[in-house]
Amino acid sequence: MLNLAKFSDTVLSLNGLAHDTAVDRFQEKALSTLQDVLPFDAAWWGIMSSEQDRLVLHCSTPYGLPATYVDMWEDCKGDDSVALAVKQTPHTTIHFDAPRLAALPGLYRLTAEHDIGQALCTSIYLPSEQSFVYLSLYRSFRSRVFDAEDRLLNQQLMPHLYSAWTTNRAFQLEHLKSSLLNRQPAVAIVDRRCEVLNAESRFFEVLSMECPDFKTYALPHVFSAWLQAPEEALHLHRIVAKKYCFGDLRLVALRERTRVDLLSQRELQIGRDFGRGLSYKQIAKDRQISPATVRHHLRVIYLKLGVTDKAELTSLMDESEPLLEVGALIERYRLLASRHFS
Repeated sequence: MLNLAKFSDTVLSLNGLAHDTAVDRFQEKALSTLQDVLPFDAAWWGIMSSEQDRLVLHCSTPYGLPATYVDMWEDCKGDDSVALAVKQTPHTTIHFDAPRLAALPGLYRLTAEHDIGQALCTSIYLPSEQSFVYLSLYRSFRSRVFDAEDRLLNQQLMPHLYSAWTTNRAFQLEHLKSSLLNRQPAVAIVDRRCEVLNAESRFFEVLSMECPDFKTYALPHVFSAWLQAPEEALHLHRIVAKKYCFGDLRLVALRERTRVDLLSQRELQIGRDFGRGLSYKQIAKDRQISPATVRHHLRVIYLKLGVTDKAELTSLMDESEPLLEVGALIERYRLLASRHFS
């Protein structure tokens, strides 16, 4: 029989984590909370889809598993009858015992190598109806067998885990914006397969400036390669995008292009220095160039931007203040996430 007090306390704890925890740490803390009421030895929680009968991983958090687990799963996923079964029965927790986990060679190698003797697995589809959130709880060959109460508790808690994760991304997205310089860029959280998980409505408005036919949950193709590439910024015809990595997820910030985007990186640095009140000599010393080179760059900057005085230059620079560098953003975000927002 389901322990209602245990269930209620866990739901309250998950709701608290949704508001207080940084995006890239929520799943780990939520699994730790779940482990207190439903003991397990390891877990795997993420998002995947099925494309032409092929499982595609969008993002994941292995818990109590080595980093090699995901790579090994990628090698043998064609034999993952667990994922295929769970995909077909959303909202229902299925118990897989040792014989079922050993049914196919690839799945057997994966579970045997990681001491997975049994599993409770559940899925819930995302609004796109193409991808699904999955959660697999594992016990070793030596641990107690999951019973009917364990399965029911997990099944009843899974919608709350899903909801808390969604709330966490949405809530922290708003507070994350306060860690961004710039005139409030439009932001969204996406997975590594470009599916938008959370976004403010203005994100789609800005995106439509560049891609007016955009109508799906997945970002346009032009973003796909960039999300996997090392470059932080993507300059398109009408908008500029910048990405920040938070675990397996990406924060994507969009803004309209401005005249300042015509400047080279060196010109941008010098223009900002000059706008902040630094002299030619100070800029030359900081940038390890001559004052004459600084003057030359400033003449080019004035021509490119079509400004005639320092006040205009400073105003333009302020309007297109760049987003923070990744390290600084994460540091400030973690400080925000450590506070309680009510």
